[in-house]
Amino acid sequence: MAEVVKKKEQINATVSPWIKKRCLELAETPEFSSVSDVVSQALSEFFGKYDYIKAKESKEREDRIPDLLDALMKTKEGQEWLKCIFKTEKKPENKEDKSRKVILD
Repeated sequence: MAEVVKKKEQINATVSPWIKKRCLELAETPEFSSVSDVVSQALSEFFGKYDYIKAKESKEREDRIPDLLDALMKTKEGQEWLKCIFKTEKKPENKEDKSRKVILD
């Protein structure tokens, strides 16, 4: 006889009474077959929205970098700070190390 393989994992979580009540109520509707079904769908939707928001925030930060660098380059203090941040000394390293050094003059 073939072995039954579970496609789901069990987790335990503590939730507020309101969340528990809503899960139980929704599990009784025709749209859901169980509390696990309610929780799985809710978490799937949450993860989709969460990942979208995080990716959007990351893209917005990346898009701001050129503007921030431009603003820093407009002031003497900003230029000095950037030089300090990016300046590195060339030291003899092993011959196989082909990393690049950034030096702003």
